[in-house]
Amino acid sequence: MNVLAAVAAPGLPLGDWQFWVVTAIAILGVVMVVRPLLPSSKSSTTSCSGCGGGGGGSSRGLRRPRAARATLTIGGESPSTAPDRDVIR
Repeated sequence: MNVLAAVAAPGLPLGDWQFWVVTAIAILGVVMVVRPLLPSSKSSTTSCSGCGGGGGGSSRGLRRPRAARATLTIGGESPSTAPDRDVIR
């Protein structure tokens, strides 16, 4: 008698190799779904090649570098230097 069969719930095909392959794939799928939901550890102070700068980045290197900020212009003028025209207050 198989020791696993005596301990496990009746009806599970513990002696079948396909059961173990599907179980491993299911566990891998659960890990892939749950891992991004867990908080990342920020304990690493070394920088990685894909972090886009300073240390302490994601250990997986999935972050994109920050894009340059665009300046806001209205009619070709910056709002801070433009005269107040038709300002609703």
